[in-house]
Parts: sequence; C-alpha cells; structure tokens
Amino acid sequence: MEQLAAHRARRGLGLVEALAKLPPKQAAAIVLRHYHGYTNRAIAQSLGIPERTVASRLAVAKDRLRVMLKQSYGEQSDALVIRSGGIATAD
Repeated sequence: MEQLAAHRARRGLGLVEALAKLPPKQAAAIVLRHYHGYTNRAIAQSLGIPERTVASRLAVAKDRLRVMLKQSYGEQSDALVIRSGGIATAD
C-alpha cells in the first residue's frame, strides 16, 4: 500500500485529480459524456445550453486534461483516449 502511494506521488496527477482541477462546467461535460454516456444533445438539453457549447467545453476540457496528464505520464499521455466509462489506451 505504501509503495502505491509513493508511486502515485511521484507520478503526479491522476485522472480524478485532473478532473477536479477543471472548471466545473468543463468537468461536468466530461463526466456526463465519458462516464455516463450522454450524447452532446442530451448534455445540452439537461444543462439548458446549445450543443455547440457542449462540444466546445468538451474540446477545451480534453485539451486541458491532456496537458495536465502529460505532466504526470509524459509522452504516454498522448496514447490515452477518453472513452465512455473512463480512460483507455489507444490501439
């Protein structure tokens, strides 16, 4: 258990910590899309915003996550893909 904590401390931010650092509106869009599987249209309807705004928030949030996770995972972060249900490696 201590080894895992030490490893995480050296690695830096994990996904949960990176999500927590996003502005709330961007984090909500990511969580609704990639963890709950909502479509952009469903997110827009539930939040009362245009679909274009949802797409914009998702794009900006993914860029920010990529930058934050690159600091933790280095070049390997480029191979991480956000998919419904979490993060996976690119094939």
